[in-house]
Amino acid sequence: MIWKANRAKSKIARRLLKKELKGKRDLESRCRALTKSLYNTADDKQRLRLLIRDWGFALPMASAILAVCWPEEFTVYDYRVRDQIESFPKLNTGNFDKLWEHYEEYRASVSKLVPKKISLRDKDRYLYGKSNALQLKNDIRQSFNVSVE
Repeated sequence: MIWKANRAKSKIARRLLKKELKGKRDLESRCRALTKSLYNTADDKQRLRLLIRDWGFALPMASAILAVCWPEEFTVYDYRVRDQIESFPKLNTGNFDKLWEHYEEYRASVSKLVPKKISLRDKDRYLYGKSNALQLKNDIRQSFNVSVE
């Protein structure tokens, strides 16, 4: 989780520690309970639902966790990657079934944009890198918004 949002690691730890789990008082046992529940869940949709509804993760972090565990089935939902997909809307978690439907569209778009035979996880890394490169070019073109007198 730290690689996705290092700034949020203490917030995530607090969330995990607040969840009521019998006999699981420390962070390690709670993380093990989380991963065990993911592996015991039957399908992709239910895994995402579990992280969002039962554990309280937002889509970006939930998809990052799943992309690490199942890199062929999940891609990280990230605004930089989303911005590489023409006219793709921001996803809202209010209605989980609708969120899942849009996440599937997002996943298909990521796969289609990078037609190389690489994992879905590597495809989102490619698009993330492309976004960073475009941002850097733009920053250089604008001299990082620094005026020289």
